[in-house]
Amino acid sequence: MAVSIDTVYQRVLAIANKEQRGYITPQEFNLFANQAQMKIFENYFYELDKFLRIPGNDSAYSDRINILEEKIAFFEKNKVAMSLVDGDSYLTEEVTNGDFAAFADFDTTSYELGVIQVAGQTETTLASGALTLPGKASTGTRVELTNGTTQFFGLDTGRFYNLTYTITTAGTTNLRYFNNDSSAYTSLPATVGSHTVIVEAKGDRLFIRNADTTPANTVVFSSISIKEVVQDTATLPTDVYRLGTVFYNNGTKNIRTENITAKEADLMEQTALYKASELRPVYVRLSATRLRFYPANVSPVRSISNVNCNYVAQPTTAYWGYNITLGQATYNQATTTNFQLHPSEETSLVFDILELAGIMMEDANLVNIANVEEAAKTQQELT
Repeated sequence: MAVSIDTVYQRVLAIANKEQRGYITPQEFNLFANQAQMKIFENYFYELDKFLRIPGNDSAYSDRINILEEKIAFFEKNKVAMSLVDGDSYLTEEVTNGDFAAFADFDTTSYELGVIQVAGQTETTLASGALTLPGKASTGTRVELTNGTTQFFGLDTGRFYNLTYTITTAGTTNLRYFNNDSSAYTSLPATVGSHTVIVEAKGDRLFIRNADTTPANTVVFSSISIKEVVQDTATLPTDVYRLGTVFYNNGTKNIRTENITAKEADLMEQTALYKASELRPVYVRLSATRLRFYPANVSPVRSISNVNCNYVAQPTTAYWGYNITLGQATYNQATTTNFQLHPSEETSLVFDILELAGIMMEDANLVNIANVEEAAKTQQELT
């Protein structure tokens, strides 16, 4: 159901032109139409708040709260997915070395914190600021990125990491990574260029391996990095007007995520007893379009498939479509967008638009006509 914008326009023109008050152009009407639609729409929420404080009745068709909820229901959307992003790119663990210059002093027993370990100098080549993994008969070669020792950070089992690397020479397609268990490997993109792969940690150690058994089939990296995926920030759907309930699905059930203020989040993070948990998640509204979740890390990791929300959508922009023929605007249904409001709002739209048109034309009588009709409608609803 919707309100025909052409019907509203024709009625507005008929009333405005009854006493030769003037013509309202399509451009002017479209501007007034959307302002009137938003005024009526926004008023739903104020009226609902007011009537919730006033006892209603048990009638199925005349209870004022039920009527308002029916009008708002046109715009309600449920369980809509949100897109997830890494929280402002702040990450808890990172190992990177763009030119591998520090590798020159490495051997298999001496490492530096925060720099990639080269596992076996005889199996890798460090030259011209690059890391080369050649092929090797029977075994191939590998570089160890994490090992959990005091010199190196280790991956946390069950968490997710972005493995990002740039290849400048691609001499094999047999590139893979493995996490602790060398028998359980996953193939990696091996073409020239930058690549990012999400790794779920099965243990603290992570290796990249050139499994090619031909020594000449080398892979040259200009950079490698490991960053923990912190999916704690979400972008809301673009048509959100009033946000309702936010959910996180942990694979077993939908968990309601509570809205708190940034100040409350700071206090909560400092208090172990009240700190957010996977079974009691919360979020802070960062802006009109972004949310931040606490705790940052959950299992399974947040994704577009398990974070969603209920909300009231903003009405689509109403538009009276037209073509110009011999200097006259003629209705074009194909390019028209009707009002999304409940059909009962047709009269309100007509007189709200008339009021705006009267202000534009500096016609007090037209404004008065609209005000009288609106006042009568308001009085009818209150009595």
